[in-house]
Amino acid sequence: MKSDKHVTPAVPEKLAEHFELYRDYVKHEDELINRRLTWLLTVQGFLFAAYGLTNQGYSASSSAASFAINPMKDFAGSLPHIFASVDLLVGILAFLGVLAAQVSVWAL
Repeated sequence: MKSDKHVTPAVPEKLAEHFELYRDYVKHEDELINRRLTWLLTVQGFLFAAYGLTNQGYSASSSAASFAINPMKDFAGSLPHIFASVDLLVGILAFLGVLAAQVSVWAL
C-alpha cells in the first residue's frame, strides 16, 4: 500500500543556516539600496524646488526696471549652478552606493 504523503528530502542544517545567512545579507543590502534611493529622491525634490524658486526670484528681480546696486544679484545668479552641482554630486554618490551594494550581493 502506497502512502499519499509527499516525502521531502531532508535539507542539512548547515545548508539551511547558510541559506538564512545569505538571505539576511541580501535583505540587508536591499534595505540599504531602498534607503539610498529614498534619500536621493528626497534631496532631488528639495533641490528641484529650490532651483525653481531661485529662478523665479531671479527672473522677477532681473525683469524689474530698477538700476539699484544689488550685491546679492551675483550670488542669486550663481545659485542655480550651485544647486545643479550639488544635485549632480548627490546623484553620483547615490549611484556609487547602489552599485557597491549590488557588487557585494553579486560577490556572494
